[in-house]
Amino acid sequence: MENTPIPGIQSLNIKSDVSTDQILRTKNLLQNLVDTLNYNRQALARVIADFEKIAQPSTADVLRVRGFAYSYCQLNDTAIQDLAALVSQRENATSFDLNKLAQVMIRRGNPEDYENAAQISRYVLQTFETLDDDQRWLALHNLAAALLRLERYEEAIEAAETAQGVRQDFRTEALLSIARSRGASPYENAVPSLLAGFSSVSLVEEVQERVDIGVILRAEPVPPA
Repeated sequence: MENTPIPGIQSLNIKSDVSTDQILRTKNLLQNLVDTLNYNRQALARVIADFEKIAQPSTADVLRVRGFAYSYCQLNDTAIQDLAALVSQRENATSFDLNKLAQVMIRRGNPEDYENAAQISRYVLQTFETLDDDQRWLALHNLAAALLRLERYEEAIEAAETAQGVRQDFRTEALLSIARSRGASPYENAVPSLLAGFSSVSLVEEVQERVDIGVILRAEPVPPA
């Protein structure tokens, strides 16, 4: 009876022993999940607090707070719907909003999302002349991730290297490593997890001190958007 497969479930061979490395990786994964939840909770609280300061919210304000709130709750489809509606009016299409939309599109991972995210990221880089370093880095990082998913490796390498020139970040470093392997890397499935999630540089550095790049490259999640 013990060896009889459960209906609807594929039978897998699971090793009974657990290595020290697997235990370490699991602990790092659990800490990454805690970091993700804490960051998303803090980010959600910030967007709600900012929204409550607006005396008479406009339609754009409502779409923005909902889009960002949905994104922090990992509700990608709904976030994309509201963010796309927001930036469909050019006067509302800030670099911050467009970068978030591209980021969530890559995270959702539909085939057409990657091309759309790449186009949005290029638009941000070409249109906004006064981008701060955080927004420029995020646009380049998003571009590298989208191009990597499209298997346009040379372009992905160029975008990732340019992003690293703006700001050194362990997630971009991992994307660069995957792109240089031309898709042969066993870490290629880590791309959705390597999307930048922090708008606070200090928070990035705080998490970066605890996260081993080797663990990230084993395709385990890092804090998403």
